[in-house]
Amino acid sequence: HLFVVDDPAMPAAFVLLEALPADKPATALLVTSHGAKSRPAPGGAPATSLVWLDRAEMLDTLSDLHPAAGTPAYLLGERHLVRTAQELLVAGGLDRHAVASKAYWRQDQPNASHGEPSFN
Repeated sequence: HLFVVDDPAMPAAFVLLEALPADKPATALLVTSHGAKSRPAPGGAPATSLVWLDRAEMLDTLSDLHPAAGTPAYLLGERHLVRTAQELLVAGGLDRHAVASKAYWRQDQPNASHGEPSFN
């Protein structure tokens, strides 16, 4: 299992990671402006690897990553981050159907229809 998430999506990713069987390997790429200087995450299963990255490091890491065929990937966060991560993973050989993505916010646009104020 592979997770690529930004700051707001980390709580959801930690819940998903905790729900995996202890013997299932998982890697979580946690994208934050603090990068590797971020605080440690809650303890996970021994087969779980947590990697703290900033956005530039995420691009390099995903460009070099070649997940095994059939690896499920979960992409959660800002629209540009999710789209970029999906493009890089598919370019690296991951089947597009193995990727579950949820881009639930945009850097350049408020969620006015969901109660957030518009800044226009």
